[in-house]
Amino acid sequence: MPSLTIKRLPEGIYASLKMAAEKNRRSLNSEVIVSLQRGLAGSRPPKDEVIDSLRQWHKKLARLPRLTAAEVNRARREGRP
Repeated sequence: MPSLTIKRLPEGIYASLKMAAEKNRRSLNSEVIVSLQRGLAGSRPPKDEVIDSLRQWHKKLARLPRLTAAEVNRARREGRP
């Protein structure tokens, strides 16, 4: 698979990519690839990619214990979003 080195990357772009990678729980390299794919293909990710991603999240979330109303209310009182 080919590699790419980017020289003189502006700090702001690097910071934005790094924040997006953390937000999306991806490596910086993966975030760059996704950003390039979206930029070259248009602003929306492919429908199949979105559906697959949602299915993966659904499987992960299904394994978590359900919160009770009392637990949610306690977290709100403690200042958790």
